[in-house]
Amino acid sequence: KRMIHALFEQVKDEAGFDTAGEKIYIQLYPTRPGGCELFITKLEKEEKRSVCFCFSDFDALFEAVSRTKLPAESDLWQEKKNGCFYVLTTEGVAPALFFEFGEKIAPPSHIYLRSRCRRVRREERPTNG
Repeated sequence: KRMIHALFEQVKDEAGFDTAGEKIYIQLYPTRPGGCELFITKLEKEEKRSVCFCFSDFDALFEAVSRTKLPAESDLWQEKKNGCFYVLTTEGVAPALFFEFGEKIAPPSHIYLRSRCRRVRREERPTNG
């Protein structure tokens, strides 16, 4: 615990990144040479957690969305390889039907979405597969 606090103090002095009194998100990844990379993100006070629903095909997504209204905060992605659809929204605004027709999963990273998926515009009818 002291090492982490010392590291935060060093980063504050060198880069001006102050985490005092802030909520932070820490990610630790191993590296090939045996070390690790540490990513620290300050969360905004009003920032809401993202939730993600996976729909196996367009018909399931269409059924859920047509019977409700897709929240304005939502992003829609289609995986290029298998055609699955992801709806990312903020916690607390997901319509109940999303639970019936889709599966709630951990939100994929933005890197994953940009590299393996394509963003679907709301007015576009996505391809199935």
